[in-house]
Amino acid sequence: MKTILTGGAGFIGSHICRELLENGHKVLIIDDLSTGKEENIAPEAEFEKCDIRDAGALNKIFSSFKPDIINHHAAQIDVRVSAEDPAHDADINIAGSLNLLNLCAEHGVKKFVFASTCAVYGHASKLPTDEQTPQNPESPYGIAKLCVENYLRFFKSARGIDFASLRYSNVYGERQRIEKMTGIVAILCGNHKKGAKTTIFGDGEQTRDYVHCSDVAKANSICSEHLGAGGAGGIFNICTGKENSLNRIIDLLAEVSGKEVKTEKAARKSGDVDRIFLDNSLAGETLDWKPLISLKEGIEKTWKWARGN
Repeated sequence: MKTILTGGAGFIGSHICRELLENGHKVLIIDDLSTGKEENIAPEAEFEKCDIRDAGALNKIFSSFKPDIINHHAAQIDVRVSAEDPAHDADINIAGSLNLLNLCAEHGVKKFVFASTCAVYGHASKLPTDEQTPQNPESPYGIAKLCVENYLRFFKSARGIDFASLRYSNVYGERQRIEKMTGIVAILCGNHKKGAKTTIFGDGEQTRDYVHCSDVAKANSICSEHLGAGGAGGIFNICTGKENSLNRIIDLLAEVSGKEVKTEKAARKSGDVDRIFLDNSLAGETLDWKPLISLKEGIEKTWKWARGN
C-alpha cells in the first residue's frame, strides 16, 4: 500500500513510519520540519518538505506519488499556542486538513487515517470515557480536531472517503522533544537528566491515561490494513484504559533511573482536569488492537533514550 504520511518527521509520525515500512508499505513523508527533525526520517521512506497549507505543492505530490491512503499527523499540537493564537491553530489544523481531504476527493484516494485527541472530550462526563461520551473541547486545539472529525464525516458521505479518527490519550516515549518541554514524561526526563527540578502544579494526584508511542504506531498500522481490506472505519480511542497519577510517573522514573527525581510544588492551574482515562474497547473489538507496553517499561525506554539525547 502506498501511504502519504504527514508529520512523519515528528515524534509520533516517525514511529508510525517505521511500523508502516516494516509492514510493507511504501511511504512518502510530508513534513515542513517546523517541529519535526530530519534525523527522524527513515531512509527507506521518500520525503517532501512541504507545508500542508500549500495546496499547490500538495497537489503535485499527490499527482506523482498516487497514494492509496493518507495518514495525517502534521499539526499544530501546543494547546497553549492554540489558546494564544486560535487563527494560526485553525489555519494549520483545519485548513491544512481540508487541503488534504479536497485532494483525496480530486485524486480518488478513498482511505484516510487522522490523528485526533482526547482533548475533544474536555472535562469528560463519564470515566472511563468512550467514543460516545459527549464532546466538549475547551481549547482551540481540541475544537479544531473535533471540527476535522466532522469534516471527515462529510467527506465520507459526500465523497466516499472512508476514515478512521484515532483519539489519542497522553502519548509519550522516545523522540518526544525534551527541549520543547511538551508532554509531562518528556519534561520530567529532560529535567531529571540535567538534575533540575520539575514544577508540579497541585498535589500530583491528577491522573492521565499514558500510552507509549510504539503502541500508537501499531494502532496506526493495524488501522491502515483494516481500512485497506475494506473494514469499517470510525472513531477510536487509542489508549491504555488505565489511569495513573503524576506522582506514579515520578516514582517510576526514580525507580528506573536509580535516583531521586527533583520536583517543586506550585498552585494548581485553573481549569486543570482531575482525572482522564479512556475506554479502548471499541479499538479492541473492531481493530483487534491492544496496548502492549506497560507504564514502567515505557518510562524505562523513554529514560534510556533521553539520557543519550
